[in-house]
Formats: sequence, C-alpha cells, structure tokens
Amino acid sequence: MRLIHKEVITIAQKTVRVEIPTNPDALILLLSSIWLKHQADGSSSPLNGLGMEMFQTLMNIANAANTEMKRLYEEAKIETAKRDDAFGSAQTRDTLLYIVTQIRDLLLVIYKSNPRELGAWGFTVVEGQHSTGPKAAKNAG
Repeated sequence: MRLIHKEVITIAQKTVRVEIPTNPDALILLLSSIWLKHQADGSSSPLNGLGMEMFQTLMNIANAANTEMKRLYEEAKIETAKRDDAFGSAQTRDTLLYIVTQIRDLLLVIYKSNPRELGAWGFTVVEGQHSTGPKAAKNAG
C-alpha cells in the first residue's frame, strides 16, 4: 500500500509543497515530531481540539506494530533459512529433499508394476500415455 499525501499552496508567487512521508519509519518520525511539538506548546498549541488524544493512541499503536513487524521479519528470515537448510536439495546428503528422493526411488522399485501405490505415501502420481506408434517414431527421428 503506497500512501502519497501532498499539499501545494502558493504564497506570494512562491510555491510551497509540504509532503507527508510514505515510508512507515519516516511517517512515525513525523508523527512523533508533531506530538512532541503539540505537547511542548501545551494550551497554546494550534492542534488543540483536533482530537489529539486519538492521534496519540493511533500513533502508539502504529509505532508498536511497526516495531513488532520488524522483530518478526528478522525472526522469519532466520526461521526461513533453517527451513531451507533442512529441505536442502536432492543432491545434498542429510537433507529432506535428498532423503525423500531416495524414498521415492525405493518405492518406485518396490511398486514397479503399480506406481500409483506411491499415492498412498502422499506422493502425487501423474500418469500419461507414451505413444510407440508411427508418430512417435517419426518425432524421434
């Protein structure tokens, strides 16, 4: 989701653009600056009466959620790497893909006459027709 908020005003032949950041970290920094200035101005703040209590509540929620999102993102990267290491590859010993390939190959030998039996083990078995007629011979040459 991309947020773009711009207000352009013209002041005595001068154009001024005031932007609101779209990056969550930059937006939270702006929100904090606004809140601190509002607090410092106290009763003379021009923002009094604009629902600044709600602003503060929502700012705190956004900041906490953003912080938690960053923590979870880093944790997810670590867990994803652990998962991928365990999966490995069909060519790397002591990995799940290597072992499951060995299992598949063994079961194909055991059930050579009926490979559909591998479906009982959770494998997806795709059957097709192999043509040995004149078209196959023509395409082979």
